[in-house]
Amino acid sequence: MPLFCPPPSGCSRRRFLATTLLGGTAVSLRVAAAQADEGPTRVALLADTHIDKDPARKLRGVNLTRHLEGVASDVLTVAPAPDHLLINGDCAVSKGLAGDYAQLQELVGPISQAGIPVHYLMGNHDDRDVFLKSFNERPEVTNSLVDHKLVEVLETPEANWIFLDTLMEVDVVTGEVGDAQLRWLDGWLEGNPGRPVIIVMHHTPQFGIEPGAKVFGVKDTDPLFAILAKHGHVKAVVYGHSHTWRTSRHESGLHLINLPPVAYVFKEGFPSGWVLAEADATGISLTLRSLDAAHPQHLEEKRLAWR
Repeated sequence: MPLFCPPPSGCSRRRFLATTLLGGTAVSLRVAAAQADEGPTRVALLADTHIDKDPARKLRGVNLTRHLEGVASDVLTVAPAPDHLLINGDCAVSKGLAGDYAQLQELVGPISQAGIPVHYLMGNHDDRDVFLKSFNERPEVTNSLVDHKLVEVLETPEANWIFLDTLMEVDVVTGEVGDAQLRWLDGWLEGNPGRPVIIVMHHTPQFGIEPGAKVFGVKDTDPLFAILAKHGHVKAVVYGHSHTWRTSRHESGLHLINLPPVAYVFKEGFPSGWVLAEADATGISLTLRSLDAAHPQHLEEKRLAWR
């Protein structure tokens, strides 16, 4: 998984990359313990950037490039700065073309140059192979923990973040974790029972899918949540896809955190922007940062206590 961090002189201790399992489709990261005066790890959560190679491209009246430029600029105004930034899928506008990813890299350049590692997840409008080539990743697919998937584990002092890959087919709305990724996830959670775990994936959970029903979310949501529910240290699931900012709770007590889009919203009046997250031993604090500073939910804060 692409991760950029300048030389240690440009990084805080918590951003220092201590361990990386390379292999193109599965990466594990361990972040050095933060000094006490640094406070909790801060993660900038973005989703649904939908970047097009053409910087003038508009969808639903929104200039896609301008929206990401606005978010990137806002991220850099936050103090203290986020320790990590992730883009939770649908990085590209439609089919994950090389030109889209080239434009994306240019737009997130200021974030990387500021020393903030950037993490990418796959959505249904991404192309895994094109993404890897565009970001100069080595095609070591056969050596990965989860074949043909982009999976990352980010270990911070307060929580372990697991970034799953729910891309099933390019430009097909349905998402899937898949049997191999489910087995890996169950095993990893069994072997790492310590600190809280936050699951991140692009697609919306979709429970109790009936035969023949339209699947717009994760087709194997039920087996996924059966695994997550039985591991008590899993505390929350973060997702995008629906272009809607909201939080709710699963019957197991897991928090469900639906990120706003960077790009366009599906319903007028909903906010677009990003979320600043700070996890600790007892819960997670979320702050919505809307692109529209006049939006009534701009700077809305939520505190979610762990189950």
